[in-house]
Amino acid sequence: MLRCGPASAARSGGVGRMGAGAIRAWRGGDGSAWRAGLVEEEGRRAYDAFVRASPRGHPLQLWSWGEVKRADGWTPLRLAVEHDGGIAAAIGILEKPLSRATRLRFWFAPRGPVAHPAGPAAARLWEAVGTLALSRGAVVLRCDPEWPPQEGRLLCAAGLLPLPPHAGWYLGALQPLRVWRISLQGGLDAVFSRFEPHTRQDVRRALKKGLRLREGTLADLPAFHALERAAAERKLWRAWNEGGDGRLLLAEYEGRVVGGAWFLACGRGCWGQFAAADLAYRRLLPTVALYWAGLNWAVERRCAFCDFGGIGHRPDAADGLWAFKKGFGPGDTRFCGEHDLVFQPVAYRAFRLAEEARWAWYGRRGHGRS
Repeated sequence: MLRCGPASAARSGGVGRMGAGAIRAWRGGDGSAWRAGLVEEEGRRAYDAFVRASPRGHPLQLWSWGEVKRADGWTPLRLAVEHDGGIAAAIGILEKPLSRATRLRFWFAPRGPVAHPAGPAAARLWEAVGTLALSRGAVVLRCDPEWPPQEGRLLCAAGLLPLPPHAGWYLGALQPLRVWRISLQGGLDAVFSRFEPHTRQDVRRALKKGLRLREGTLADLPAFHALERAAAERKLWRAWNEGGDGRLLLAEYEGRVVGGAWFLACGRGCWGQFAAADLAYRRLLPTVALYWAGLNWAVERRCAFCDFGGIGHRPDAADGLWAFKKGFGPGDTRFCGEHDLVFQPVAYRAFRLAEEARWAWYGRRGHGRS
């Protein structure tokens, strides 16, 4: 299941359940075997099982997310490090050409890698990433793991460069630098007790206004599509609902779908990836009811937290989205931000100049401002 790399590949006599070929191979001081390589299709289940079981796992590192992005022109790569036959670290990389005129590639690992930042598996993962990059013409790997800010220094110690947040961009980066993440410790009653009083009142009101909450099916996608067009692809349905890990929750009123939210459980947590509501029915508070239903499902799954998604990279009491999520209790969570692992310095400098020019253009156009 690990595909053998180019001339730098090594073989380790069939060690491990993922096959014999590897991009890199090491022998630990205790005699244990380490290997790293690309995971092929037959290794999909083992790869996903590792991501789901890891406390560092994230939905955007699952195999299926790479397949969703393939439709947008990205090439997904899944790299894993094995230790004595079991996966110890992994990273899902999205690859795209920087231009049609060259073979240079841009790599992005959304919310990756899946590894303990200070462990030996992470160090070997970065080595294998560098080896693979040389064979594929990658200029840079950009990653933004959901690690706390203090762990960003471990990325720097591994040779990655921190990127400053874009001041004029609401999220500050490609993925949110800050999210609202609700702790589920203590069960549902404890979660509810941590809501701000007005949100507790809104939940009770929403459940008394005639809304009916139910789990959606594939047949409900057209209705949800009208509310959130970007979420209505069949590939996305298969990606996020396979294995029972996803739930499309719908709010109905008098037979009409008036709101929807998509939640996905992975590893220790649950993520609310999309939410939308019909403004004509906002008096019914469908979004409040849907977020409450998502919390119920996350507690049933015994998740440690429920992530309500991004907020502005600067706190702003006048921001309606920030105020809405704040009502569900403490949850302001910051991450270490974007970091670049550079493989080709000269090409990288040209890439960064072009990127910053594009960000400046977005700023002048007013896109993404908080």
